[in-house]
Amino acid sequence: MATSPILAARDDFERHYAEKIWALIPGVYKQEDALANPPGQLRAFVELLAGEAAVARRSIDRLLADSRIEEADDWAVPYIGALLGTRMLSSINPAGRRADVGHTIHYRRRAGTRHLLELLAHDIAQWDSVAVDAFRQLARSWHMLDTEIPGGPVTRTPQGGLANLRTLRAMDVLDGPFDDMSHHADMQRGQGLRGLYNIPNVNLFIFRQHAFPLNGVTPYALDTTHYTLDPSGRDVPLFQPGILDPEECADKREWDVRAPITCRRLNAAHYRLADDPTFPVSWEPLIGRTFFDQPSLLDAATGLAGIVTEDLLRAALAEESPKAHLLAPGFGNPAIDLAIASNAVQPSLEPHDIAGAGLAGWAAPASIPAWVDLLLDPDRGRVQLKAPPPGARVLQARLLHYGIFYPVGAGGHDRRRTVPAASPLPPASGLTPNWTSLNGDTLIADSRTYTPAALAGAISVTGDSRLWATSGERPYVTLSPPAAQRTVTFTAGGGTRSIELNGLWLGLLLAGVAPQPDLAEIVFSGSWEKILLRDVTIDPGGQRAP
Repeated sequence: MATSPILAARDDFERHYAEKIWALIPGVYKQEDALANPPGQLRAFVELLAGEAAVARRSIDRLLADSRIEEADDWAVPYIGALLGTRMLSSINPAGRRADVGHTIHYRRRAGTRHLLELLAHDIAQWDSVAVDAFRQLARSWHMLDTEIPGGPVTRTPQGGLANLRTLRAMDVLDGPFDDMSHHADMQRGQGLRGLYNIPNVNLFIFRQHAFPLNGVTPYALDTTHYTLDPSGRDVPLFQPGILDPEECADKREWDVRAPITCRRLNAAHYRLADDPTFPVSWEPLIGRTFFDQPSLLDAATGLAGIVTEDLLRAALAEESPKAHLLAPGFGNPAIDLAIASNAVQPSLEPHDIAGAGLAGWAAPASIPAWVDLLLDPDRGRVQLKAPPPGARVLQARLLHYGIFYPVGAGGHDRRRTVPAASPLPPASGLTPNWTSLNGDTLIADSRTYTPAALAGAISVTGDSRLWATSGERPYVTLSPPAAQRTVTFTAGGGTRSIELNGLWLGLLLAGVAPQPDLAEIVFSGSWEKILLRDVTIDPGGQRAP
């Protein structure tokens, strides 16, 4: 088996030392070397010496680099850790080991704080986490010296007081990292939820899934009003992106961690109108008041003259609302950006245009409020539009995030180290490329859905070929063989060929029959030197949302 060549540094040290040593040799020996039979023996010996000198020079240069944790080779990390007295992590996690050694002093300065636990989870395992002091969640008896205590951010329960069970989100956060209700002390040995609220406890909640963004995904249209945001038509939950570099001493909020978006969190909004001279006079009774949900605001606005619901909801949305951070355009880094195109590119839908809803059985169009343009089920990734007016109305998914435990297969993760480096880059492929014959490089530059034209189940590879998606993109390529054939065949034509598929999501859709995951196949036939599938997801078709 052929081995990969060892790549040497492009520092020209061999050439430098060869000329330096050659310059030190007297001219008479150089002349004799040129007249010898065969000539060039002395020069060849000098070049051998120069090669060894270059190796020694690189080793000396690495001594300085190996003293810095950011640049050190993996073998040097334990030695730096020994100087600092670091308790080393397992060698099977080299990235975590390097981060632990590099931040040892940083961690020691924060010893005894709960935020240290969050730092360790983030630096070593790349997980989001929330550390909570259990004693802050314990109930107590109030007395006459207590001042008024503000309610929590989710359920508005006062710290230490009776739970506010009137809020719909109480069960959303119960026994979780953002639970702002109070609990009786539990002295049992910790196991599951037992012993969770003991006085000395610090509870660490870990979110182990990564969230990656996708731009410009083509939603799957079940009909003119029903869509799935997953291009294959599956029910897939939507994720929030979290904060990659959180502030060390700031408490995390619900939208600061990478986690699935719940329907109630998507709808959670606080409203507060600041005093603004540009507001209509009819809004004056609402200015300065805080409303903790949309119905409360709309009830207070009932009877006021000249109220435009969309304008009121847009102006009153408070920054501490989860909805303001999850939907674009909002505050910070949004998780979801949707638009409805009607023969032209339209601006992004605003938070008040989108309502979270459970769409397991879809909804009656008459139940959609007048100011809402679409219903979104983040648990399933389903979208329902209102009954479309005359003219084409197509859902656009400009931004969404999906979750995964580890970045494998096709996806929006960083793949720059494995993406082919073709220069110049080939032109980007169209949405209906002709892949009946492949030869050379083919580039897909976005995450839309691609349907190769005139496929007929056969792809002839007439030359060494590479098909790849750019880093950070996850294109969905649908291959539709004839129903009777049930295979897509890559055939090496005209000799021994090689092919590389990189970063593609290949969906096998059988024409004219319901998807049969156990019957759809990809076949490579002919003489192949190399078949390389890298960061590829092969999808037998799946099922469309009911």
